[in-house]
Amino acid sequence: MTTALALAPARALPADPAPGAEATVDTQSVVAEIQAAEARANEEPETGLPALAALLDDVASRGVAVAGAPDVRKSRILAYLTLARGYLALGDERRAEEAMHEAIRLAAPDEPPADIFGPTLAEFYAQRRAYLESKGPHAIEVRCGIPCVVYVDERLVPDGRVDGLLAGAHRLHVRPASSVTGGATPPADSILDMTILLDDDHREVVVPYAPPGLAAPARDEPAEEAPPKKRMLPVWAEGLGIGLGAAGVATGATLLALDGKCAGSDKDPATCPELYEFTAAGAATVAVGGALLVTSIVLLAVDAARTRSARKRKAGRRMSFGPGSLRVAF
Repeated sequence: MTTALALAPARALPADPAPGAEATVDTQSVVAEIQAAEARANEEPETGLPALAALLDDVASRGVAVAGAPDVRKSRILAYLTLARGYLALGDERRAEEAMHEAIRLAAPDEPPADIFGPTLAEFYAQRRAYLESKGPHAIEVRCGIPCVVYVDERLVPDGRVDGLLAGAHRLHVRPASSVTGGATPPADSILDMTILLDDDHREVVVPYAPPGLAAPARDEPAEEAPPKKRMLPVWAEGLGIGLGAAGVATGATLLALDGKCAGSDKDPATCPELYEFTAAGAATVAVGGALLVTSIVLLAVDAARTRSARKRKAGRRMSFGPGSLRVAF
C-alpha cells in the first residue's frame, strides 16, 4: 500500500553544517558522552537505562552531521544493544524489543554486533530480526519540488527514494540543496524533520516537499532564436523591377536625346516644320525608371543579406547530448 503524505514541514531543526564543514563537528565528545551514559546504565540500570535512552534521542536530534557520523553511529548501535540487554535483565521485554529494533534499523544493511553481548542477546537479536523481516520490505520516497537533500535514518538518499526498509519508525530529514540557497543556511521553516512509521498499512510512504518561498535556480538556457524574417519581395519580383527600371531609364534617355530634333528629314531645326518635344516625357520616364531600378536593387541586396545571415546561423548550429535528452543549442 502506498501512502502519500500531504505535509507541511514538521518541527524545524537548525541547519546542518554546510558540505565540507562536517570536519569541524566534535564527534569524539559525543561518543564519550554516549559511552559514559552506557557505563552508568550498566551500573545503575533503574536510572541509567532511561537516561541512556533519552540521550540517544537527543543525539538523533542534533542533525545528520552529528548523528550520522560513522563513529557516532557505531556508538549509538552499541548503546541500543546495551539498552536491549539491560531491559531484558529488568524483565521489560517491550522496551528491550524497541531498543533492539532501533539497533537493527540503525545498522542496516549491516548487522549489529549483538553476539559480543553474549548468547542471550544474540538469540534475542535473531528473533527480533526474523520478526521485522517477516513484515516485508518497505519504502520511503521524497518528491521534491525544488532541488533537495534527503536523509533517512541519518543516511544520505541521493535519489530521494530508499527501498528495502524494515518495519518500524524511521527518521526523515529533508532540506533545500545548496544550489537553492546559494550556499547560505536554509531558512528554518524549509527544513523538514519527521518520523515515519512503516507498517502493514504503510508499506510505501511518499512525502511531497516544496517549502514556501524557495524556488529552483534558474537554468541558463540559450535565448530562443527569433524566427527568420521573410523576404521583402520574391526574387522574381525584384528582378522584374530591376529590368523594368533599367528599361525605363533607357527609354527616358532616348526620349531626351530626341528632344528638340526635327521630326522630318530636314535636320536643320531652323527650317524644320516640326520638332520633337520629349522634355517632360523623357524626364518623367527617366525619373520613374531610375526610382524603380534603385528600389529593386536595394530590396534585392537586403533580402540577400538576410539569406546569408540565416545560412550562417544554420551552419553554426551544434548538438550536445545530456543525460536522457538531446539538446540543440545555437
